[in-house]
Amino acid sequence: MASKKLIVFGEIDAGGIPHAYNKRSVMDWALHHPDKRIEITYNVIKSNNRTGQQNRYYRGVIVPNLQVGFKNIGYGMNQDRVHKTMRERSSVLVEFIDIFNETIPIITSTEDFDTDDWIEYIDECIRYGAEKLQVVIPDPIHERHNFNKKT
Repeated sequence: MASKKLIVFGEIDAGGIPHAYNKRSVMDWALHHPDKRIEITYNVIKSNNRTGQQNRYYRGVIVPNLQVGFKNIGYGMNQDRVHKTMRERSSVLVEFIDIFNETIPIITSTEDFDTDDWIEYIDECIRYGAEKLQVVIPDPIHERHNFNKKT
């Protein structure tokens, strides 16, 4: 059964025309839901130091592969939970502070990363997948999806 929800990334050009990055996914999804009413929501993505391509690689390749790895060892999680789990164990994201002789972890947001921090976090996720979950996460250069291409 096809998923009832599809999230597609894209951009709006200078003329105000929206373009989906992966029209093929949209068409495939639509074929599985003929004669249905749908809701279309546009959301402006908060600008940060990462590129859309980096975000799509993380959300479209890394997180789903980690999700499979967690499932294979008995932990079924949705992608948001996988993201939160990786954030909570990241040496890049977690800073420990002492308050009244108690060490408390402070977890920063990936949205606040500069490019170097983002690359370090991605590398941590890839290493964790390989070492702990026995999943091989494709390198973005060799990934079969071209996240820059508007199809």
